[in-house]
Amino acid sequence: MRRAKKEGRWMATASMGYRNVTTSAGRKTIIPDESKASILKWVFEELAIDRSNSEQVWKMAVKRGLKCSKNNFWLAIRNPVYCGKILIPQFEDEKAYCVRGLHEPIITSTIFDRVQDVLDGRKRNPFNRPKIVSREELPLRGFLICPECNRKLSGSASKGKKYYYHYYHCKAPCGVRYKAEEVNEKFKVQLRKLIPRPGRMKIYENLVLARFKEEAQRRNKDRRDLLQELDKINERMQSARIKMVDGVLSTEDFQQVKEICTKQASD
Repeated sequence: MRRAKKEGRWMATASMGYRNVTTSAGRKTIIPDESKASILKWVFEELAIDRSNSEQVWKMAVKRGLKCSKNNFWLAIRNPVYCGKILIPQFEDEKAYCVRGLHEPIITSTIFDRVQDVLDGRKRNPFNRPKIVSREELPLRGFLICPECNRKLSGSASKGKKYYYHYYHCKAPCGVRYKAEEVNEKFKVQLRKLIPRPGRMKIYENLVLARFKEEAQRRNKDRRDLLQELDKINERMQSARIKMVDGVLSTEDFQQVKEICTKQASD
C-alpha cells in the first residue's frame, strides 16, 4: 500500500478496486471504484464456480481491463477487504484475525470463503469436467488425424437413395474421406488387442491409482506450501501497512518492506 497526500495529510492508498474518499464529516474511508470493482467481483464469482484456475481467471480479467500483475492478483484474491473485512495480522502471541470494516464490500462473505476453499483445494466441482458430445455413428469424430494435412477429422451423414451413410472427413480442399462404419470396426479390432489378460487388470488398476495418489499428494503439498508462503507475505504487507498508518514505520521503511515482499512473491 502506498501513501497519497490529500488536504495536507497522509493517507494509505486503497486496495485495488477501491478508491480513497473523505466524507463530509472529515472521515477518511474507501469506496468501490466501479470500473475495477465490477471486474474483481466477476473474478471472485468465476473462481467460486471453479470452472477455471486462478491463472486463467487472471488472464481473462486482464483482457477485461484489470491492470494487475499475477503476484498482486494472488494477493488480491486472498484479501478479505473485498467482503467488507479487515485482516489484523498476528502480533506476538496473538493470532491474526479479521474484523468487520466500515467500507462497502464488493462481494459477500460466502463467495469469498468459497473462493478460499477452492484455492486451498478443499472444494472442487465434481461436475466441472470436459464434455465431449458425439453421434453414436461417429464416436471418433474429433479424435482422428488427417493423414494428408494433420488436421482433426470431422464427421457427418450423407443421404443416399434410402438411407443415411456416415463418413469421417477432412475440410476442403483436402478431400480425405472414410466410411465411418469401416473405421469404427477397425478401431474395435485394435481395442480388443489391448484387453489385458485375466488378473492383470487389478494389477494395472492398483499401479495407476498408487501413482495418481502419489502425484496428487505431491502437487497438493506444493500448492499448499506456495499458498502458505503467499499468505505469510500478505500478512507481512498488512502488518507493515498498519504500522505505517500508525506512524510506527516510516514511508521509506515501508517501501523497503514492500520491495522485499514483492520480490519474494515473484520468486
